[in-house]
Amino acid sequence: MGISCFGVTAAHLVTGTCKLKTEYLNKKGEESRSITAHEYEHVLIETLLPGGQALFEKKGIRHWQLLQDNDPAHGDGGVVAAYNKLHASNINILPSWPPISPDLNPNENVGGWANRKAKAAGCKNEECRDTVLSILKGVPLEMCKALQDSIPRRPAECIKNDGDRIKY
Repeated sequence: MGISCFGVTAAHLVTGTCKLKTEYLNKKGEESRSITAHEYEHVLIETLLPGGQALFEKKGIRHWQLLQDNDPAHGDGGVVAAYNKLHASNINILPSWPPISPDLNPNENVGGWANRKAKAAGCKNEECRDTVLSILKGVPLEMCKALQDSIPRRPAECIKNDGDRIKY
């Protein structure tokens, strides 16, 4: 899901989430156990870009930046450029964000929050998918704003902690 100070986009389950099986293949031609570039393109086109566009347009904002880590599956921005052209939008990818950096990614905080709420509701395994998705529809706006505000501080805090986990 995408998070902004205006709220969240719909959640999109991807390979590796809740032991989700996939139709996407890895580079060896085998069923992938984690998100692939093709699956991420699908997530961008179907969920993140239109959802983000809707959140920002409600506030009269036509130009915004997508923060994604530099996981190789995220590609070079070609999907975003094609989306911009097709939808007359103005979305840029924030450059130079470290790859696979959970402490820098506010989505990890929201996922942890949703998992704790699901566990408190009695969910104990991957069969709680619907409960988690329902919980994610109710992410408090205050949480979104606080996480958004924390983004500029996160890299310095990771450095200060010598790469150890930071608290958010």
